[in-house]
Amino acid sequence: MLEHRSALMNAQQKQERILEALLSCGFPGATTNDLCAQTGFERHTLTKHLSALEADGQIAAKAVGNAQLWYGKSAATYFMAHAFLAQESLSTSILLGLIAETPAGTCLVHADNSIVFADAAFQSRYGETRTKKIAQVLFRKPAVEFMASVRSVLQGEPTSALSVRDRFGALITLTITRLESSSNTYAMIHCTDQTKRIQLRKEIRTLGALMQQTDELVCVTDVQGNILSVNERFCEVTGYTAQEVIGKNPRILKSGAHHKDYYAQLWNCILAGKVYKSIAIDKKKNGELYREEKTITPIMDENRRILFFVSIGRAISDPYLAAAKKHRPKTGEKYE
Repeated sequence: MLEHRSALMNAQQKQERILEALLSCGFPGATTNDLCAQTGFERHTLTKHLSALEADGQIAAKAVGNAQLWYGKSAATYFMAHAFLAQESLSTSILLGLIAETPAGTCLVHADNSIVFADAAFQSRYGETRTKKIAQVLFRKPAVEFMASVRSVLQGEPTSALSVRDRFGALITLTITRLESSSNTYAMIHCTDQTKRIQLRKEIRTLGALMQQTDELVCVTDVQGNILSVNERFCEVTGYTAQEVIGKNPRILKSGAHHKDYYAQLWNCILAGKVYKSIAIDKKKNGELYREEKTITPIMDENRRILFFVSIGRAISDPYLAAAKKHRPKTGEKYE
């Protein structure tokens, strides 16, 4: 039924629907199968439009573990702002180049300082804002410096940025960019909540202190699997220094004892926001194998977007390592 309705769409409508689907799938992205389910498009139709969107620079693909994830480049704001400004023929490429995903949202302000468009994040934070004056929405008191920045951008200055406290007392960074359509000039305002970022940095520092005090192996990676931090115990067991592994992928520890399905299951689990537990056979820097009982936990923000992964493990006695060494895959076998 969905595919029947989608057949009535033109190419632009289909591509906008894909951008919507990427938004609903959230961070860190969506697989082709996810997008098939979200859009109702058949795989060959979806693949064709994904390729077109990628060529146009609107989306990108990135390998994460054994999965390929599609990322929308600011799909939320792009989709809604494009719909709002379509009648004025604003260049889509310019819009995409200027919009950035921000936790506190994005809005467009007319020359009379009224808000003509606000994305979902902005409205969720500040309520219904259409036609209201931007200063009244953001602040409780007159904001002389902010309004001067908006005026300077509307009068020709390309961009302006300042950090202020909004009406909720949160520290926010406002980046103001000039946009011109065929008939109007707008100030596009990106809001970033620095309070949340500061709190996150504090939590990361606390985590770092705890990491160094535990006897367990701790490894923190970003959502692409690149190592951000390890503790001393990790270095003691693996033989690697922190400098040698930071920025690398944990695949440097692969022993060859696990089938590729093991890693596919791991990534599918943690990318779904679930905790993954296993006993892994890994390889030290000197080539020795060791067994580790590990738990990998996705760390998420309040919107359940994955920020990073924390692996906490314990090196355990390994009576089966001799068997593992004996049965390590031969050249040509499909193990990783």
